[in-house]
Amino acid sequence: QDDVVYLQPTEQCSGVVGCVTLDFRVRTYSFDVSFYLDLTGNELHYGIGEHAFTEDLFLLSPGQVHTRTLGNSIEIKWSATPVELGEVVEVNFDLYFTIDNHLVIHNILDNARLPNTAVGQSNSAAS
Repeated sequence: QDDVVYLQPTEQCSGVVGCVTLDFRVRTYSFDVSFYLDLTGNELHYGIGEHAFTEDLFLLSPGQVHTRTLGNSIEIKWSATPVELGEVVEVNFDLYFTIDNHLVIHNILDNARLPNTAVGQSNSAAS
């Protein structure tokens, strides 16, 4: 199995976009993936393939693992924890893919630290 995860920072460096390719020899699956904070610092956006989701950062419980099931074979799990007075959000983003009773888990982001530029700017302005 020759799986590939390719990620690059978003233009504002507030997250990542990229793709995941799962090679099962008989068939290959490719998905676009994204996980980033919006520029207002209030929302977290994540997606896989054609599915995109938005979460309000203020309504999240820090560190709580959230699960979203997409069809019969894909599940994404993620968590977000504001640290450093909210200037950084530490995130985990995992892809669970099941085919023919085989589970493949990819840790797309593992304790990645995303800058929350909106909080950093407001803290600088208050100084």
